[in-house]
Amino acid sequence: MDDILVASKNETQHIRHFRQVFQRLRDAGLVIKVAKCQFLQTEVDFLVHHIYVNGIELSKKRIKVIEDFKFPEIVNELRRYLGVINFYHKFILNAAENKTILNNYLKEKKSNDNNKIHWTEELVQAFESSKRQLCKATVLVHPSESAHISLMVDASDNDELRLQTAIDYEGIAKEQEMDEKLKQILSPHNSSLKLEKVLIFGSNFDICRDCSTKKKRPYIPEAFRRIEFNNINNLAHPGMRTTTKLLTSKFVWPSINKDVRTWARSCIKVQKSKVTRHVQSPFQQCHKVPNHFTEINLDIIGPLPSSEGFRFCLTVIDRYN
Repeated sequence: MDDILVASKNETQHIRHFRQVFQRLRDAGLVIKVAKCQFLQTEVDFLVHHIYVNGIELSKKRIKVIEDFKFPEIVNELRRYLGVINFYHKFILNAAENKTILNNYLKEKKSNDNNKIHWTEELVQAFESSKRQLCKATVLVHPSESAHISLMVDASDNDELRLQTAIDYEGIAKEQEMDEKLKQILSPHNSSLKLEKVLIFGSNFDICRDCSTKKKRPYIPEAFRRIEFNNINNLAHPGMRTTTKLLTSKFVWPSINKDVRTWARSCIKVQKSKVTRHVQSPFQQCHKVPNHFTEINLDIIGPLPSSEGFRFCLTVIDRYN
């Protein structure tokens, strides 16, 4: 048995937890080596992770190893490198997308391939990018026991995507107390929204919710609106209409439709994947040319599947032909 981690909220609770652990070890007839123990630490390194009060991140030693990682010479070495990257994928934003080029290269290779890698410019850039992404890995914040957890599900014919999202009701309640717009809505002369204060189950605070429908939707103050938009939009970038429908079914605030449209239009991934109107140019009416090289047409085709590092094709056509 090795590596017992004891995490507590404060020093008093920590000591109580120690006593419980020691008693269980005593009951099991186990002893610990005090020289190897660390007590009352605010941060520790554990299994190449650095754990501290704000969350969990990669240890500096591991980041240094990755920074110094040289280009793999053979296919198997690249496959092992991708295994390391995959182990830490939870720390990397869009991890699968960043590994696409390297994974595609390995698709046509055998499992025990010791052949040398032909490093194209595209592969080099993908390898360096994966290292940079891992060295800039994010901090995984500890889950809050007091936060309510909602399960958001986005389904398609091919796959399903599920994400647990903690709704910070306590933070929302505090912001509501300072929200001037909410005070206007709660005034007797306002009838656009029907709000009432509801006590959150298992807590000692209440929040304002819309009671005009069967589904009680919390009023979201300005500081949390973009956060709730990102929680839903980042699932699969469903587009303006779907995101609006999802948000309005869960939350309420003035100008919610306008805000969602503005944020969705500024989302690059939504714009790339949700183009519904394509402007088609009419065919050009070409006139006859008298001689060779009088008029030359140039065009670029691509991007195409990579071939020896090239993805575009330049076409040159003599109009006379």
